[in-house]
Amino acid sequence: MNNEPTMKAMVRDLTPPLVWKLLRRMIASPSAVKEVGSERSSDYYDEKYSRTEEYHRHYADSPYFFLWCVLIDRLRPIQVRCLFDIGCGPGQFAAFLHDRGLAKYVGMDFSAECIHLAHAACPSFEFVCANAYTSELFSTLDYDVVVATEFLEHVEGDLAIIDRIKPGTRVYASVPNFPNTAHVRHFSSSEEVCARYGAAFADFRVDEFLFGSGGLSLFLFEGVRVARRSQADCHED
Repeated sequence: MNNEPTMKAMVRDLTPPLVWKLLRRMIASPSAVKEVGSERSSDYYDEKYSRTEEYHRHYADSPYFFLWCVLIDRLRPIQVRCLFDIGCGPGQFAAFLHDRGLAKYVGMDFSAECIHLAHAACPSFEFVCANAYTSELFSTLDYDVVVATEFLEHVEGDLAIIDRIKPGTRVYASVPNFPNTAHVRHFSSSEEVCARYGAAFADFRVDEFLFGSGGLSLFLFEGVRVARRSQADCHED
């Protein structure tokens, strides 16, 4: 008697659903894990922000709402004087921060359409259309906290931009574990995130959060900006 179907069923029943979904993605597209996109122009994002419905929703309806809740919780005890949001997007996170009582915020993005949406979503805060590679805000703005959620994976010069942040600034940033046509890079583990960014920070920490049920996740890292150094102080939780 052939018991192969029974054995397959047992293996399937004992394997977590998330693992099956991830395996199916890898089998369907074996190169997906290594796929790398490219840095895009502001025109690309202007069109994306104007046409994508999720960027026009209330912040509580965004797929990133869970991550913003984590950030709000971590920011609460710090008593932020001025938060500088690099790659601020269409203002949803800014509106959330405003509703939670943040007094001073400046958001920056190089997409004019994005800044237009951000002004509409949160008219009480300041938003600037500028390029992170060249903007003088890094040196002229009196900020003590930087946030860069889902931004660093989109730019070739992510390390150069981090180097522009003032020493002593507390930084919170997130990066994905999945590819996209506009992702220059993505990360398969907290260790990879630590290896790339940990040398620029003291008290560095990385946490991984599931992003839906398909095996995708986001890595949230934080630390205090310092001159680049060794990886000795890097750790993951």
